[in-house]
Amino acid sequence: IRIDPQHYWAHFQLARCYLQTLRGPEAVEALGTCIALRPNTPWAYSTRGLVRGMLGQFALAESDFAQALAVAPEFRPAILNRGYVYSLQGREAEALTDWEAVLQPPNESILIEAAYYKAQMSYQHDDYSAAQQDVELFLKSRPSSSPALVLLAKTHFRQGTDSLALSCVDKLLSLNLSSTSIGANPNLARARL
Repeated sequence: IRIDPQHYWAHFQLARCYLQTLRGPEAVEALGTCIALRPNTPWAYSTRGLVRGMLGQFALAESDFAQALAVAPEFRPAILNRGYVYSLQGREAEALTDWEAVLQPPNESILIEAAYYKAQMSYQHDDYSAAQQDVELFLKSRPSSSPALVLLAKTHFRQGTDSLALSCVDKLLSLNLSSTSIGANPNLARARL
């Protein structure tokens, strides 16, 4: 950014870094710069809507999603993020509608994260069969996802299929766990599980 203050993607990636480090207001500001640089690109609107939703600024989030979809009516990341923000508000039917939409073909456009979000919601409502189906769909694309493996193990435990649950735990333990997941120390990782 020092070299090129007008570099859209540098500002966008800076916003993502802020988001990863839980610095929401700074992320919103960096995304605002992106929007000022390219007001007809949906990415920054969609991401800013997500950040605003996570900050509890739901009306502003909805405005950002509306703008992203005005710029690109079929922009799936905005629909996925809007569904997530709906879920934060307890608007589950609307969240499910958005997530179902981004799971529709064409296959190269499917946003598989929606299956994981659906699985979490089903699990919270004690619908373990639906949760299992969606998390297994997600794991076909992301077989090393630690949170998804934990969720699948929990659904198996809840359904009384302990051997399947333990195989999920074994797979999780066999992954090369980084310091950013549940710990670099294998003994500590096992203890936490």
